[in-house]
Amino acid sequence: KGIHESQPHFNGEEFPIIVKKIMDQIVINRLCNRILARHHLSMHVQREGYISVVHTELSLKSMIKRNAAFAANVCQNVYMDTLPEVLIDGHADTKVAFIPNIIDYVLREILKNSFRATVEGHQHKVEKPPIICTICNAEDYWTIRISDRGVGMTDRTFQQVENYCYTSFKQEQNLLACFWRYPGSCKSR
Repeated sequence: KGIHESQPHFNGEEFPIIVKKIMDQIVINRLCNRILARHHLSMHVQREGYISVVHTELSLKSMIKRNAAFAANVCQNVYMDTLPEVLIDGHADTKVAFIPNIIDYVLREILKNSFRATVEGHQHKVEKPPIICTICNAEDYWTIRISDRGVGMTDRTFQQVENYCYTSFKQEQNLLACFWRYPGSCKSR
């Protein structure tokens, strides 16, 4: 909200560039500070399967399942509609050494978007197409691909997705916008 309120004080073309620089730095600093703080605190606690904040046997399948359940719950509370099934394929039993909080955050956001796109794109159908999560494990790296059959994005929307000032929510969707940005904040309504 603050970003949109400050927009009139800047030249229209340079505003998204300025905001992106500032927000990118804030996000990077916040992530780094959280990792360092968690690392420092975890050095004093021994946990099985962990070296500091790094989980040495992190199951990508369980991470996907947990975050899919969270996203499904949010989606069910907002749309009160049937939900798509989440299928996991590829190297489903892959375990990696990684920081769980980072994967949690990314998976949660992408899966929320996939659920929203699928439900909105197929709102008049009882059965929704599945969201497919493919785990690929190579010798030097691993990836998780999440694909849905939502309505997709126009070229113009695609060009704006990384712009902090952009949102696909319309003014009349305030309740939904509140819920998607701040899960749990609209429960009293």
